[in-house]
Amino acid sequence: MARGYSFGDTYNTRMFELSDKSTLDELRAYAFDNEDQLHKLIEVNIEKLFPGLVFLTREFQEMAGGELRPDTVAFDTDLNTFVALEYKNKRSAGAVDQARAYLNSMKVHNADLVLLYKKKKDNSRQKNSFDWEKCTRL
Repeated sequence: MARGYSFGDTYNTRMFELSDKSTLDELRAYAFDNEDQLHKLIEVNIEKLFPGLVFLTREFQEMAGGELRPDTVAFDTDLNTFVALEYKNKRSAGAVDQARAYLNSMKVHNADLVLLYKKKKDNSRQKNSFDWEKCTRL
């Protein structure tokens, strides 16, 4: 991967593949028609993109009474904790604040995350079997 160059509010990163032992071929850029396409791509391939993450749900509305809806909620099997993913198509000064709000909400509403995990993956897990301290780090 090569360092990106700025273009408006986004950064374009150049990606390459090794075609033989000494030649790099640049991969073509792909623009998504809408954010939903990006959601689907990441969610279907989450374990390839982020080894150790397991997809749980999209736009988890049960957390904080629906006020906060992370684009994707996953479970990190290596860290034994929950992860919220948020997709942005532009730079956003509020993205860090949004991430902090998700982390705080995940800690406060951890029972909702446990119920989600039990429903999707393992009904035998109890609330105290998850690592909630790692869930609150940014």
